[in-house]
Amino acid sequence: MNTYAAAFRHLYWGFLFVSLDFRLQGFNVLPDIIGYILFALALGTLASWNENFNSAKPFTYVLIFLSIFTIYEAPAPVGPGVNFSVNPIGAMIGIISLILSLIAVYKVFMGIKALADMQEEFDLSIEAELRWKQFLFLNIATLFGIVLMAIPGLAVLAFIGIFIAGIILTIKIMSFMAKCESQIN
Repeated sequence: MNTYAAAFRHLYWGFLFVSLDFRLQGFNVLPDIIGYILFALALGTLASWNENFNSAKPFTYVLIFLSIFTIYEAPAPVGPGVNFSVNPIGAMIGIISLILSLIAVYKVFMGIKALADMQEEFDLSIEAELRWKQFLFLNIATLFGIVLMAIPGLAVLAFIGIFIAGIILTIKIMSFMAKCESQIN
């Protein structure tokens, strides 16, 4: 097993927990906190190899703390129409988490890109940048979908597309991490 294998395995599973959000009775079945803990473990291993990994660690620690508040979220009331009620504290935590998550994930992908370049694994370097851009685009599309909530029919279609794209991207990122695990030494 190579030096980085365990770290990339942690990132593999971390992205699964962070990227997908399934709730049963308000409880997150794949809690983000587990994903961010796995990120922190991976970054602890990779930090000495590239500054991007090291500088992502503080953001990950804050995300671990903030994700405690997302383990349970009260289900929206059932009824006709769309529920526009917003918890201001929850919205603030969500915005902060989104910004920190974008920064941390950017640094992870740019760290992988740098490692891949150092080892002349240029296909991985190119894919790291591509996966980052896709991750960013998906998050921008999600924000746009929230704005579309003013037009419920359009919002539903947007969120179905975003949901499908999110699953596809999560699979692609996990596949990328598996490639990194086997190709980066």
